Amino acid sequence: MDNSYKISFKALRQEGAKDVFASLNRALKVLEIDFYLIGALARDTWFAQKGIRALGTKDIDFAVLVSDESKYQSLRHFLIKEEEFTESSSNEYVLFNKQGKQIDLLPFGAVEIEGKKIVDKEGLFHTNISGFKEVYEEGTEEVNFEGEYNFKVSTLAGIVILKLIAYDDRPEIRSNDIRDIAAIIRHYFNLESDLIYENHVELFAGEEHSLERIAARVLGRQMKTILNRNTLLKERITSILRTNAQLPEDSSIGLQLVNGNIQTIDEAIVVLKEIIKGIEE
Repeated sequence: MDNSYKISFKALRQEGAKDVFASLNRALKVLEIDFYLIGALARDTWFAQKGIRALGTKDIDFAVLVSDESKYQSLRHFLIKEEEFTESSSNEYVLFNKQGKQIDLLPFGAVEIEGKKIVDKEGLFHTNISGFKEVYEEGTEEVNFEGEYNFKVSTLAGIVILKLIAYDDRPEIRSNDIRDIAAIIRHYFNLESDLIYENHVELFAGEEHSLERIAARVLGRQMKTILNRNTLLKERITSILRTNAQLPEDSSIGLQLVNGNIQTIDEAIVVLKEIIKGIEE
């Protein structure tokens, strides 16, 4: 991706985001806290790079690197006192700026307790590892916004990892995460065509594959670079994908991919299998 591209908030359909970025930029400098953009706005940042219409989002999500709980509270205090943000009555990780824009500040680093294995009702295990640290280390690129703010942004591969984990944690309320993944898969070939033609041209040889399937394989390969930083994270993501790449009638992720305009449930299963191949080869 071309991280020299200057993204405008207008292209992101987020004219009101400039005040948020200005506040976070000041907090970053004063408190020496690093963070990166995740979620729907990160997705739209890469879409806008290629002229794909931003899908839009009501909130702005940041993953915040902190050494301990007090550092995170210092960030919240700064934004409330110095930037006139207000707290959410229902979510300790949410603030609202003066214009009422919702900002989610999700801490990672020493605040997280990672690696605990959890056995689900079907006997499969996963961990409560969030993936924020690994995406920060291997799955971010710096983007210039409005020619003024240089912020780290999660790559598309990083976004997919984080969204799979978010969905797995709360599938009853996180179906939009999988629909976002469907949008990324549908556009991924166009978004990463230079990368695909330069480094993955062998995927065009032999058995005929759709561009969507090739894109899914390359996406898996890009995810692999991040996942290889942590065995537990790789285990969790592959477990999520494998569970949903078996029988179509048992694939909740497959169904949500269809709702996100992947053509059929069978094609959705094939796409999931291609991502797994990319991760494991």
